[in-house]
Amino acid sequence: MSVFGMEPGKVARVAVREFASTALTKGFIIGVFVFPAILVVVMPLVISLINSSKAPPVRGTLAIVDRSGVVAEDVGKQLLFAAAEAEEEAAQEAAEGDEAAPTAPAPSGGMADLQSQLAAGQDLGAVQRAALDRYTSTPIIITEVRDTNADIEEIQKEIRAEQAEEGGDEIDRLVGVLVVDSDAVVKGSDGYGSYQLFTRPKLDARVSGDIEDAARDAIRERRYAAAGFNANDLRELTTIEKRKTEEITETGTRESNAEFQMILAAAPMFLILIAVATGGQYLLTTTIEEKSSRVVEVLLSAVSATELMTGKILGQMLVGLTLAAIYGGLGVAGMFFIPFLAGVSFAPSVLVLFPICFVLAYMMIASLMAAAGSAVNELREAQSFMVPIMMLLMLPYFLAFPISLNPNAVYSVVLSMVPPVSPFVILIRAASTDPPPVWQMAASVVASGIGALVCLWFAGKVFRVGLLMFGKPPNLGTLIKWVRMA
Repeated sequence: MSVFGMEPGKVARVAVREFASTALTKGFIIGVFVFPAILVVVMPLVISLINSSKAPPVRGTLAIVDRSGVVAEDVGKQLLFAAAEAEEEAAQEAAEGDEAAPTAPAPSGGMADLQSQLAAGQDLGAVQRAALDRYTSTPIIITEVRDTNADIEEIQKEIRAEQAEEGGDEIDRLVGVLVVDSDAVVKGSDGYGSYQLFTRPKLDARVSGDIEDAARDAIRERRYAAAGFNANDLRELTTIEKRKTEEITETGTRESNAEFQMILAAAPMFLILIAVATGGQYLLTTTIEEKSSRVVEVLLSAVSATELMTGKILGQMLVGLTLAAIYGGLGVAGMFFIPFLAGVSFAPSVLVLFPICFVLAYMMIASLMAAAGSAVNELREAQSFMVPIMMLLMLPYFLAFPISLNPNAVYSVVLSMVPPVSPFVILIRAASTDPPPVWQMAASVVASGIGALVCLWFAGKVFRVGLLMFGKPPNLGTLIKWVRMA
């Protein structure tokens, strides 16, 4: 019994062969689990390394040209306190890492000790230099106040000269110059001024960030005082504890994951995108390999071109479904076992649309891949056809988050009706916090179905002629001729 001029048995045999030659290989099986392994093993390690990384123990002098006349000393204090706090944290972490060791006492020269020394009237520069021997694992930047009218270009020349010299005490070398505007504290005719930092080359970004934080804090504190406000009172007035938002459920309340839910709205689309792109790429590659090795001529003696193309598309669709099932299963498992994903859920419409959108999206993209593979003789020749296909795949990728934020905007509605991006877009809209009406989902599915039929019709015409064509790769005009010939 034939269906649409094809024998289902032959199509099934081609599909099984295509699936087995791709999915039942060691390379595919290993490759499928490499990505999840990276997420499970490597990503926590990377996050841990980022969180535990600390700025190198840079030592040097910061020249300060304080045109306001009141900020320089406060910058030095802020840098000193930041170093003391970082040193105390490092000592505490070291003590926690060695469970057998007794709890380390607060180091001499800690935050409280420094504050008492400065309150007693000790010179800031002397206190900074005394901290050099105690703080060994954190950056120590001492400050040197220059004349308020100092030439910045001259100080920059000093830094350049020091970079060319070798030797000398590191602490005496300038790490940069901080320039504070004259109206940084007291409001001028054009508003408040600011500051500017010039640093030596390759100064660690965390160190320069600490200097900028110190400058901002010092200027802010002085502005409060100049305006007659108490800094502590202002901090209390402007600081509001942020408590976690909770959702009211039928059984009580739970922590809200609204922000993550918005991001996760694009997850089903990304899953289909990965599966479709992978399966389509395999289809393109196997078609080119079979054509270039003349294996296709043997296959065409047993099955028709239409049966071969249909079987190959169905076989690689099973490969894509396998990928989607594995990655989707891992995602579902994460929603049960990862605490902050516990409150994330998808609407029933997403579960209904997902397999439909997958099939329609795959039919459109895979048929175009099959047409491209049959039209060329080598993989490198297929690049000119791959560019527009990949652009179609990347369009929903780039628009995923704008669409999830505005699922009912005009561009979102229009794109959900335009194949071949329509299956991806309607899935994003359905997974958003404001899903579209049912009639729009149905209309999108119908539009995608029409698009899939058109793509299959076009690919079948090209596939039938292109498989046995060798020589110069065709252009778009040649493909249209092939469609007319077939």
